[in-house]
Amino acid sequence: MERLRRSERLFADETTAPVLDPGRGRTRTVQFWANARDDQSWGCEDPPMVAYVYGTDRKGERAEAHLGDFAGILQVSGCGGYTALAKREQQITLAFCWSHVRRKFCDLADKLPVATEVLQRIAGLYAVDSEVRGIDPDHRRAVRNEHPRVIVDDLHHYLEARLRQVSAKSKLADAIRDALHRLDTRKTLAFGALI
Repeated sequence: MERLRRSERLFADETTAPVLDPGRGRTRTVQFWANARDDQSWGCEDPPMVAYVYGTDRKGERAEAHLGDFAGILQVSGCGGYTALAKREQQITLAFCWSHVRRKFCDLADKLPVATEVLQRIAGLYAVDSEVRGIDPDHRRAVRNEHPRVIVDDLHHYLEARLRQVSAKSKLADAIRDALHRLDTRKTLAFGALI
């Protein structure tokens, strides 16, 4: 884990797993936290690496304990445990994953045109990424810093306008609020999937 902490960029995620709970005759649910890096497409010669950390829950203290003094870009799903990391004095920039933003809209797309529109706009981000995949890192970074920003800013305005038009208790409003929260979070890269 120590070598991973020295990386400029990391991907972190967590997943549940059942483990035996001795004496109770059943299993209990725990977390496995995965921390990975693969900067070869950025021209880095460091080998890809992943470390799995066992934890009993998803609390922020768990992420903080195993990421330690990491400073850099941390691409995450949106689990609240990572948000506290961006507030530390160390320089951690959260990059939320667009696939997690898309999920709630995918569930609504066949029923609501607004959800379909949001998915089409997010697809524009992936199109930019497809265009620059495989070219030199500096050029790719320049394109990713310019073009997605316009798409994300436009999406932000679109979501804010739609949120004022829908019932606050609807699933669409929940999806919009979740997306806006990720776009508004301080020290967050707005287009995390494109790092």
